[in-house]
Amino acid sequence: MNGSNWIGRIIFGGFILFVLLPLLPGVFRVFKLAGGRALLPDNPRANAAPFPILLHIVASVVYGVLCLFQFSTRFRKKHLNLHRLFGPIAAIAGLAAAASGLWMTHFYSFPTNLQGAPLYWFRLLIGTAMFGFVIIAIRAIIGRDVMTHRAYLIRAFAIGTGASTQAFFGIFWIIATGEEALGTFRDAVMIGAWLFNLAVAECIIRRGQKPGRKTSHRSRSVVA
Repeated sequence: MNGSNWIGRIIFGGFILFVLLPLLPGVFRVFKLAGGRALLPDNPRANAAPFPILLHIVASVVYGVLCLFQFSTRFRKKHLNLHRLFGPIAAIAGLAAAASGLWMTHFYSFPTNLQGAPLYWFRLLIGTAMFGFVIIAIRAIIGRDVMTHRAYLIRAFAIGTGASTQAFFGIFWIIATGEEALGTFRDAVMIGAWLFNLAVAECIIRRGQKPGRKTSHRSRSVVA
């Protein structure tokens, strides 16, 4: 195997870790709800209504990992049948992750130091946007509009991986100050992470739309 293949595998593995890192606390929560030993402090919201958080964790893991494979040109060319199989599964998982996130935002009772009014309303906005972006992507690929399909999947993925960027921002703040971000500042960090992801997504989309790149609007290849 040549060096470029190894580098590609390392980068891909890094992206998988990026997607999964903030979900580890959720996996520990699932373990506890399934009757295992508590590995995290008790969460009254999860104890009172466990199903939405379980759904959100499972759907987010499935969506994040499958999207990484879907975005890989090498995987798409070598395993087209799997690419077509993973597409609908990823779409359903993305819709479930967005819907469960919206439910938890509205119905779970969060302390104000963990979710103030700005974060509450932004979560409702960004969750609705993710749900809508996945729907638009599905409609686009049904119409074989690959460019629109790709653009809205990238936007939805950027929102779906917001927790990963939030985790990195939060860890950086703790290292820099020795304290966890709370209150209004925490709201700003969380919102800023989503906006950062969306800005990166728009750069990637525009780069893919530059003149000279051969990407057909009408294609038989299913990208989702």
